[in-house]
Amino acid sequence: MLKIYKYLYYRLYSWNFKLRGEKDIPEYNAAFGVAALMGIQFSTVMIFIDLFFIILYNTKDFLPNIPKSIYVSSMIIFIIINYFWFVHKKRYLKIVEEYKQETKKIRLKKLLILWVVVLAHIFIIFILANIRKHYLS
Repeated sequence: MLKIYKYLYYRLYSWNFKLRGEKDIPEYNAAFGVAALMGIQFSTVMIFIDLFFIILYNTKDFLPNIPKSIYVSSMIIFIIINYFWFVHKKRYLKIVEEYKQETKKIRLKKLLILWVVVLAHIFIIFILANIRKHYLS
């Protein structure tokens, strides 16, 4: 999974850099983009845990009792992690160097995998939310 985050960072960074150049701080924008995917994944896990408690223990109040500060804190943590993983000491330059020689065929393959992963997470979160709604009604 770490390679997917790294490649997502590279694609977001290179897209943003081509679009606006250095003035739009693409290294930070890409880090926020990866943090957003991590947030989606975290929400998916939380909904799955909630669904687990609803089905197994016939409870209906696990997720609503989780303070919103948990979600906000997790996003802040994801942003900090991504800062140190990608931006600190200009690590993004090494990532760019690593991927800039990829062929069009390899790029297409990796982009396809990346899109499948991102869309799968978004799809899963909606499916789990729908199942949760069914059990709560």
